Amino acid sequence: MMSGVLTNILSAMPIFRQFDPFAGGFDFRNLIYQWENIGVFDLFLPFLLVFAVVFAILSSTRVLGDHKGVNIIISLVLGLFSVRVLFVRDFFGVIFANFGIAIAGLIVLVILTGVFVTEKSRKQWVKLVFGIGVVGFVIVMISSINSFSWFGSPWWQRNWLNVLWIAIGGVLLAFMLAPKEKPGDWGPLEPLRKKLE
Repeated sequence: MMSGVLTNILSAMPIFRQFDPFAGGFDFRNLIYQWENIGVFDLFLPFLLVFAVVFAILSSTRVLGDHKGVNIIISLVLGLFSVRVLFVRDFFGVIFANFGIAIAGLIVLVILTGVFVTEKSRKQWVKLVFGIGVVGFVIVMISSINSFSWFGSPWWQRNWLNVLWIAIGGVLLAFMLAPKEKPGDWGPLEPLRKKLE
């Protein structure tokens, strides 16, 4: 009798309706829709992301010393400010959707290179995949910013790809002209090369 009363009470609450064994089992789609309706994706996850990133930066740089309480308060305030503004929440939604598409493409590239790349040529392919990842990051950022018309003028709408190619060319030129200590050195990106090996 007690379990029947408990089932009735729990099934009356919307969050527990998915778990009612007599209602046809668990429905993950309904759970996701309910989370969306109560603001998990619009409020809680962006807040958690901003809080975690700000707290990690403050803790690792020790700008304010080793005061964990101060770091937590600052991270909480910045996280709450970021989700309070509707524009920031919308930007998070757009940039992470574009980021997911870029990551999917990069994963396909890594899988294909894993099939065709030998052990000898792996280092060159790592450089290529890293370069494609950087280009993908730049495209995701520009695409996300462009969807909000931050640049505003029609000139940016027509010429953003030209500006992107000029920036990529400038980075490559700076990379090639950077002083190298030894052959095969990546210049200022040498610590990154060592981590990739």
